[in-house]
Amino acid sequence: MVKRLICVLIIFLSMESCFNYYYIKEDEDKERILNPGLFSFNQKMSLENSKIIDTTCLYLQLLPYNSSISEKENPGIMIFHNDGTYESRSKKYFNISYKKSSVYYGGKFILDGNTLKIQSFYPSSGGKTNYFDRVICQGKINNDTVVIKIFNHNRVFLKKRYEDVFGK
Repeated sequence: MVKRLICVLIIFLSMESCFNYYYIKEDEDKERILNPGLFSFNQKMSLENSKIIDTTCLYLQLLPYNSSISEKENPGIMIFHNDGTYESRSKKYFNISYKKSSVYYGGKFILDGNTLKIQSFYPSSGGKTNYFDRVICQGKINNDTVVIKIFNHNRVFLKKRYEDVFGK
């Protein structure tokens, strides 16, 4: 009954996301390493896609006016790569690096015109666990802006150069 209630709650929170549960072990560095076969997205960037999303810049989260000071000091950052992976970081912890195969790295993305889909993994219980949900979120790219719905909330990211965010 509790498991069923959790599933209903997860579906309610994600609305447009798709969940699957996976057991993911830690490696010797205490990172949870994903088997590449867990991703259903395996598209590399095409020349056409490179005109839509810039893989040489950061995408910095634009936070609502009523965000807390701590949120404003630590906005989210997405970095898209030519190999179809993306990094998900925050400004405050930008220099922490994870292996590309780590569940904490970010995930994979695909583009269909200006429609963006990202695929990543989140702890299934919201905390420290070996079980992770595969989540697919969808958004749109409009010039230098990415709007993506993550857990039923639209997140807006603006294209920025590294220097504009962190200085020289």
